[in-house]
Amino acid sequence: MSQCPSCNKTNPEGHRYCTSCGHELDQGMFEFLESNGLKEYLESFRAQGLLQVSDLLALKDQKLRSLNLPYGDFVRLRSALEAISAEPEIDTAEEASAPSVVAPVSASIPPPQVTEQHPEPTPTVSLPVKSKRLKVATWIFGIVLILLFISLISTNKPESSTDDENRKTGSEQTNPSDEATMQAMERAQQAEKELAAMREKTALAEKEKAEALRVAAEGEAERLRNAAAEAERQKQLALERASRAEMTARQQTNQAEQELARLRDQVAKPAPQEQSPDELDGLDAFFQSYINSLSSNDPWLVARHYADSVEYGYAKSNSGRASRSEIADDNGKLFARYPQRSYSNIHIKQVIPLPTSGAKINYGFNYEYNGKKRASGSTSVWATFEKNNGRWQITGWREDVNRNR
Repeated sequence: MSQCPSCNKTNPEGHRYCTSCGHELDQGMFEFLESNGLKEYLESFRAQGLLQVSDLLALKDQKLRSLNLPYGDFVRLRSALEAISAEPEIDTAEEASAPSVVAPVSASIPPPQVTEQHPEPTPTVSLPVKSKRLKVATWIFGIVLILLFISLISTNKPESSTDDENRKTGSEQTNPSDEATMQAMERAQQAEKELAAMREKTALAEKEKAEALRVAAEGEAERLRNAAAEAERQKQLALERASRAEMTARQQTNQAEQELARLRDQVAKPAPQEQSPDELDGLDAFFQSYINSLSSNDPWLVARHYADSVEYGYAKSNSGRASRSEIADDNGKLFARYPQRSYSNIHIKQVIPLPTSGAKINYGFNYEYNGKKRASGSTSVWATFEKNNGRWQITGWREDVNRNR
């Protein structure tokens, strides 16, 4: 049976053109490829004009390689074509002369009675097997005709010598075919082994790749878990710092409110007995010296006016007190940021003498700073001045700033 390469209709043997569409049949190409496990290349061969098995047989080894088949399929195709090429064929001239040779013999034999019978459906046989059977049958039939012819012209020749010669001839014709078939089978087996080894290596490589991907995914997941844990830890630390800052702000607010309440009580109380001029002697000069030091760029010149421990409005400790060095650092940062500073409208708002040698002074001034950026505004300061061992010192300092927008 032949399948049409155009409409895929199956046609009976012996037809060269399709009975449905008239296209030239592939002459067994479909059965040949299917029987050798190469059915997947049918359309590719048709596209290259290879419609018949004879077209493949006409190709040289180099042309077969140009089909770009996988090695295993190439070996299988070449082996199948070699097996077909190695089968013995009867020369057409000999076949044409065979009937005239046996005519004298068959003339004495009455022709067999031929009864008209309906042809039975021919079973579908793959082209290589059927072609081989037809060629072998033709070959045997030709040998029989030759033997009959020889027996007629040389009756005195021993039969045994004829049999030996026939066996020799048959062996000479079949041995090359068997050898080629064995070589093709060996090459096919070798190709199958190489293909199996390649598949095994490919499977191993795929397995190693999958394992590497799994390890990489686990590592990435572990890294993400660690990053999430670190982020949560930083969040907790930030919440703790915010809580401590809020507590510190509340404490400072409470202290400021207590200080304000204390100052209000002092203002409400009767004025204490006026201190003698000797007890406040030098306070004016000390206050003016302190105001002048604010215009310098020497933070220690300002800090020398403070005591060793001062209730300082910008103290960093929870106690609200700062040392002289901390005050110097605080003013140093201000001077570095605003190296050009000017003060105006310096005035004393209130002076409250203390029971001991000293006084609380509420003073204010306007300021204008210039440096990395400009700033201006006004401030109101409560400062406590006390005399210790005959030397005036600032023991308390707090300001309220009103910045200009």
